[in-house]
Amino acid sequence: MPDGGDARRRYRVRVPKLTPKIILEGTRLTHKTDLAFALNEHPRIVGPRRYQYHSPLVSAEWCGFTPVPWGRGPINFEPGGEEQERAMAVFDTWVRLIELQPHYSWIIDRFHLSAKAFQLAEHGVELDFTDLERRLAQFKGVDDTIVLQSGFTANTGAIAALVGPGDAIISDALNHASIIDGVRLAGKADRYVYEHCDMDSLEEQLKVASGKGYRAMLIITDGVFSMDGDIAPLDRIAELAERYGAITMVDDAHGEGVIGRGGRGAVDHFGLHGVFDIEVGTMSKAFGVMGGYVAAKQPIVDWLRQRARPFLFSSALTIPDTAACLKAVDILEQSTERVDRLWANARYFQSRMKSLSFNLGVTQTPISPVILGDEQVAQAFSRRLFEEGVFGTAIAFPTVPLGKARIRVMISAAHSEADLDVGIATFAKVGRELGVIG
Repeated sequence: MPDGGDARRRYRVRVPKLTPKIILEGTRLTHKTDLAFALNEHPRIVGPRRYQYHSPLVSAEWCGFTPVPWGRGPINFEPGGEEQERAMAVFDTWVRLIELQPHYSWIIDRFHLSAKAFQLAEHGVELDFTDLERRLAQFKGVDDTIVLQSGFTANTGAIAALVGPGDAIISDALNHASIIDGVRLAGKADRYVYEHCDMDSLEEQLKVASGKGYRAMLIITDGVFSMDGDIAPLDRIAELAERYGAITMVDDAHGEGVIGRGGRGAVDHFGLHGVFDIEVGTMSKAFGVMGGYVAAKQPIVDWLRQRARPFLFSSALTIPDTAACLKAVDILEQSTERVDRLWANARYFQSRMKSLSFNLGVTQTPISPVILGDEQVAQAFSRRLFEEGVFGTAIAFPTVPLGKARIRVMISAAHSEADLDVGIATFAKVGRELGVIG
């Protein structure tokens, strides 16, 4: 793969990096057409205006512009009749650490959600895409990052740009769909699949591939697997990659904000800074916003800026998304309190559920799959939970293999112990009704 210098010599005009140097703080949502919004003061903003804000405690589940009662993050309190209110415990939400929700009305009026430099300059605000990339690089401990529209496009764009004819891709059997699609987009690169987190299987595939004289071999894995909550053994993958001369890439969508120091992810969790070559991340999970990025050594990032097609041929993040991402990084860097609380909640919930004889599989993270097996049982279980005031999504084939249907419980830092007790009691009640537990 040519280095960044080669890429610059081949392309006379370098693609600019465009993201605003603004931090936005969301406020309590009152109506989809009446969104309170504010700009937090930032040293790079040009202009005298300051805006006051009132932020919710934690962002809640967000579905387009559907109004959501904020109150206490992912715990929705909805009227259950004139006599009482019932708690709707939303368990299908991820960490949602950040104390903001990007509301768009005011920023749309002022900036038109543009991501083009010449349009933004008309409003007299200094905006530059480098701020978010620089901050993410510092947070991840890498040379540089490139920001894209989503984690999905980060994967597909990076894989297709990095490998091609004469190369080999070696991928975990349970990798995310975005990795699978990225491998498909890599065209004529040869593909190998190793058994899930099985290092003997990975080494077998590396032996076969290394004997065929490929120009490059790329090992790709999720960091935390979203359906089972297990963690890829990146330390052992790195050892094998060193032995066989392979490049390493990890999709850390479900590791960021969860594992590593202050939620810095799987590479940090294993202490592999400077060893693992490429980290792909998303801003739509723990960060609670939108967007994706690739974090790597400078030559790789320079190459992607010239070759990653989603970066070149699709619009960049909007102003409020980018600014909210910056604020999310701020919050994660300032304190580990939310990550610590997330893990305390996960340990409490998982221990109680295991004591009730629910099958939580092999999870090593706050992802808590309540494995039920039968697809119809999972659907019925989800419906009964909802009727009892707990929202837990059924996941079945083809998202998971046949016979592995489940309710995937995503513990949040916003859940209180009382919230978790409500969820656990409801799971126990429905589990007994349906004969899942005794």
